Amino acid sequence: MSEFQRRKEQILKGLLDEEDSSTSAAAANCSSSSNSSSSSSSSSSRSVQHYPNKDKHTHSNNIQTNTQIKTQNKQQTQQQQQKQHKQQQQQQQDTEEETEEKEKEKEKTEKEKEKEREKEKEEKETEKEKEKEREEEKEEEEESIVSHTDLKVEPLIIHVEAATAAAAAALLHAAKEAGLRDSGICCYGRRFIVNIKGSTRMETPIIMHTTNSSSSSSSSSSSSSSSGSSSSSSSSSSGSGSGSGSGSRGEEGEIETDKETEREKDTAANTETKAAAAAATKEEKKEKEKNKKINKKEEVIVSQQQQQQQQQQQQQQQQQQRQQQR
Repeated sequence: MSEFQRRKEQILKGLLDEEDSSTSAAAANCSSSSNSSSSSSSSSSRSVQHYPNKDKHTHSNNIQTNTQIKTQNKQQTQQQQQKQHKQQQQQQQDTEEETEEKEKEKEKTEKEKEKEREKEKEEKETEKEKEKEREEEKEEEEESIVSHTDLKVEPLIIHVEAATAAAAAALLHAAKEAGLRDSGICCYGRRFIVNIKGSTRMETPIIMHTTNSSSSSSSSSSSSSSSGSSSSSSSSSSGSGSGSGSGSRGEEGEIETDKETEREKDTAANTETKAAAAAATKEEKKEKEKNKKINKKEEVIVSQQQQQQQQQQQQQQQQQQRQQQR
């Protein structure tokens, strides 16, 4: 219970007590009026004098209570208005803070989007560079294939005639040791012609001498564009004996086996050279990629330094402008 309500209750209780006392007094006056006129006049005058005082007291109390109620109502309204004003101010502050936070978030998102765009551009550039590298690799592989095939084009052919089969075999052995592995022997009766074949890798022509009991034969070099393997054919003359013919045929079988082994060696050597060339091209590509990566890192560092310098210059300019404005 508030003080105001307590006062109200006290005032109401006082009024009820006064009314009870007035009724009791009126009954007493009525009983005493039959005894004497003097006492009735005095009591009536007293009672008449007592009621106006009571009315004045109650009226003043009512006025005080009304004023107190009005003042309390005013205070309450003022307090409510102050609370509403404070709430409005807080709401405005909250809205302003929210707008600022939203703007900051927008700026962050925009910066992140710009970074993502830059990354996408860099990725696209790297992809383009990779495609260029792949094209270059393909071109290099094609060039290397052409170069390897060029080595086998335009073979060097030397025709050497030997007097005997032994001399021809010795000459063929020497040619193979010198690197001319595609050589062979053709027999035309008693004539033994050694077909010495090789590639254009041979820088200087090789001259081989084979001595015989009767005569010596020297090799003469002549180039031709025809390619292919030498074909051996044996024929025995009618005047020659059977023993010489059988010996020449045995030598021809040995020569054919030697040719097969030499061809296998040639294929192995060609594969080795191709593998070595491919490994060399791969190493060159790796070195190129490393150099490109290093160059990219250097470019990034340089760009960062330039950005830092620009930022510093802008900050200095802003500071100077502020000082001038002050």
